[in-house]
Amino acid sequence: SLLQEMLINPTVWSGVYTCTVVILYIRQFSSVKSADIVYISVKSEDPRPAIMSPDYSVTIRPYSSQDHATVCKLFYAGMVENWVPAYRRIVTGSAPLPAITQLVMMVLLYIFSSSILWFVLLECMVQAVFILAVFYLYWAYAREHLASDMKDKELSFWTGRGDDTGFFVATIGKEVVGTISYIKQSKDHLEINRVSTNSQYRKAGIASQLVARVEAVARDLNCEEIVA
Repeated sequence: SLLQEMLINPTVWSGVYTCTVVILYIRQFSSVKSADIVYISVKSEDPRPAIMSPDYSVTIRPYSSQDHATVCKLFYAGMVENWVPAYRRIVTGSAPLPAITQLVMMVLLYIFSSSILWFVLLECMVQAVFILAVFYLYWAYAREHLASDMKDKELSFWTGRGDDTGFFVATIGKEVVGTISYIKQSKDHLEINRVSTNSQYRKAGIASQLVARVEAVARDLNCEEIVA
C-alpha cells in the first residue's frame, strides 16, 4: 500500500528526521535567553576594574559613532561563528533533546535504508541540510539586530536612553577589539548584550574587562545582579 511504501522509503525518513531535529533546535535556540540566564552577584566593595591586560594595553571607553562599522563587524562575526559550537553541542550530546532525537532518527534511517551506501548518502545530505539550518539561525539573528537596534551610527537604542542603557568598546591603540552593551531591566538587575571580541585578541582578558566595566555600572546604579 501507499502507507507501507512511505514507511519503508528512506527519503521519507530522512525528511522527517531533518524537520524534527531542526524544529527542536529552533525551539532550543529561541529559548536560549531564558534557559541560559546566569546571575552574577555584584560586590559593592569591589573597586572599578583595571583596564590593563597582561599582554595588551586595553582601554574600555563609551561607544562613539566612529566605531559603528567595526562594532557591527565584530557583532556579526561573533554571532555567525557560534554555529560551529552550537552544531558540536548537538553532535556530542551537550544539547540533549536534539541529540537524542538525531540519534533515534539516525537508527531508524539505517533500519529502513536499502543499503549502507544509501544510508551514508542520505545521512550526509541530512547533516548538510541541518548544518545550513543551524548556520541560518545565527546568521538571521545577527542580521535582524544589525537592521534594528544597531542600524544607526549613534546606536541610539543603547546610548540615547540615559543611564538605563549603555554601550562600551575595548580598544588597543585606535583599534576597536571588543564590544559590550547593557540594559537595566528592572530596579535591581541589568542585562548584558552584544559581547564580542576580535578573534585575534581572544584569551587576552578583553571580554572579562568589558564585563567588569558593566559590573561597575551596575554598582553605580545600585543593581544587585547582572543577567548575562
